[in-house]
Formats: sequence, C-alpha cells, structure tokens
Amino acid sequence: MYSEPDPPTAARMRRAHAEAARTLGAQTIGPRESWGWRGRTLSSSVTTDDGDGWLRLVSAPADKAGGKLWEGPTQAERAMPTAVPRPRLRISSTWTDAEHGYLAELYDIVTNPVITTDSPILRHAPNLSGEWWLQLVTALDAISEVPTTRVALRQEYLRRAMPEYLGFTPSQEGVVWTTVHGDLHWANLTAPGLTVLDWEGWGLAPAGYDAAMLHAYSLLVPAWQTPSSTTSPTSSTRPRDGLPSSP
Repeated sequence: MYSEPDPPTAARMRRAHAEAARTLGAQTIGPRESWGWRGRTLSSSVTTDDGDGWLRLVSAPADKAGGKLWEGPTQAERAMPTAVPRPRLRISSTWTDAEHGYLAELYDIVTNPVITTDSPILRHAPNLSGEWWLQLVTALDAISEVPTTRVALRQEYLRRAMPEYLGFTPSQEGVVWTTVHGDLHWANLTAPGLTVLDWEGWGLAPAGYDAAMLHAYSLLVPAWQTPSSTTSPTSSTRPRDGLPSSP
C-alpha cells in the first residue's frame, strides 16, 4: 500500500523476507511486493507444499519487538469466529538480530483484491453489493462478541485527543466499550468477496468505532456514504465491564 522505503531499509527487509521464506518452507511468486509504512512490513505471494500463500514480514527495533501489535494476528486467529472472513494464519516465526526484531507470518492466500491499493482513504465510489454490506455488518457483530482484555483505543488518548480536536471534552458517562477490529479502512477490506485484513490492533474501543472510522475514510467521496447499518444494534449496545485504561 505504501511506497518502497529508502534503499538500506528495502535491502534489509528483502534479505529478512528471503530468510523468512526459507524458514517457513516457502518460495516467492513473481516480483510483486507490498510495502507497509516506512518499510515496517514487506509482504508477497509465495508457494508452499500446502499451496499458495501470503508471506508477511514485520520489523521493529530489537528493543521494541513484541507486544500487542505483534501478538494481535496470532490472538485473532485463536479468538475470532468463522463469521469473520479473514485470511487464516498458518504459521509464524520470530527472530532478532543485533538491531532489529522480525515476525514472519504465513497466511492463506486472499483472491479478492483490496478496495483501495495506494491509501486507506476512499477516493472513488466502490461498487459494493448489498450482500457485501450484510457480510460486513455480520462480521462486526461477531467481532463485538469476542471477549478480550486487549485494548484498541486507550481512554487516556480519548481524554487528550477530544479536547484537542473537538474543542471540548464530551461526557464519558454511558459510553459502551466493545471489541473492534481497530483499523477498519478501505485498504484492509476486499471485494467483491469480503475479507477483513490486518489484525494487529484489535481490542476494546467505544462501540461503533470501526463504522465511524470507515465513514471518516469515505468523506472525500461526498456523493457516496457508508450505510448507517454498519453500526449495528449489537455492536453498538453490548457493554464490557469497566473501561480500559492501558494495554
């Protein structure tokens, strides 16, 4: 989704990606690469003895490797029900060198393309069926049912950000917290068949957070709006005990 990073970072990530492929018994298919922000991730199609797959490599400074974002995909694989269409995680591997830590994840291949390829922001109205929207609502409902102690959006951030961007602090009384994907945008959704990608940051947030974020990423297409049904009754009203304060 992002541009290739600076040459030293790109070369390092390609070496690590090749090492990950060898470790997981995969071979890269074709020249296409998918880069993450500032070269933090590098992904590509691969083939294995179990069929084609998608090999994603994550990198971080060695002293910051691990934690919520690294554990998110593995925990999602264990926790999310089948009603949530997502690429299944086959196997993962981690290692650390002197300066960087790496996480390699081998997924089942996703055949439907993402809705946006160069940005999470919607710039043209997509042709999405009513069935697609129903599948998305069903998926968000199913996510909201998953019990977790993971936190997608910290309350401390809300206390700081809302006065900064809104000019006042809304009351937190009665706010419902529920489980959300946490990074729902158009580059993490596929069509015409729905798949929800990128499970690093899922956890607790105010109900309706995913639908609100998807709507915000759609505002450059004023003639087209996300159906309000993406904020479904169950995902809007099901509470969690207490309010999360920190991961």
